Amino acid sequence: MYWMLECYRDPWLGGRSIESWPTLDGIASWVSGEPLHTPPPRPIVLYWDPEDEAGPAQPLYKAGIPMVRRDVIETLRMAGVDNVETYELEVRSHVTGDVDVSFVAFNIIGVVAAADMGASKIVQDGGPRWIAVPFDSVVIDSKAAHDLPIFRLAENVSAIVIHDRIKRQLEARHAGLSFVKPESWVG
Repeated sequence: MYWMLECYRDPWLGGRSIESWPTLDGIASWVSGEPLHTPPPRPIVLYWDPEDEAGPAQPLYKAGIPMVRRDVIETLRMAGVDNVETYELEVRSHVTGDVDVSFVAFNIIGVVAAADMGASKIVQDGGPRWIAVPFDSVVIDSKAAHDLPIFRLAENVSAIVIHDRIKRQLEARHAGLSFVKPESWVG
């Protein structure tokens, strides 16, 4: 059984967002599933958006340079996940000058063509069958996933797919993460 890993912002609580995602020399993509061949600067420096900085931080940010709290990475490692590269990261505040070092940038190694395209629902057909398929529902082919604990979905690389045993460990230790059944996932 597989799940889609998300982190939805609570509409009642709001939440912090990153001001803008910098382009880093030599790094074309954080979602290709390939190891980064050019190391990013140490640390990578990001800034909280001053307009929503008072809200709570999410444990996971998937856009731009993916970032996750260090304790979530520790749980993944304890669960046996070994295909995630991490990089030092600082998130700074324009407002207070504080520097948050509780996050790391991360890169998932591994893209798997595991969507059952015949059983999945695609928003519009005739488009690309790789990288950014617009799903209204996706069916994960467990055989194609080879029991991997975590990977990016080749048909839509913004999707992070996790095995049920990883989901259970994350769910037990970390509030704020969302686990969506693939058939309910839209992306």
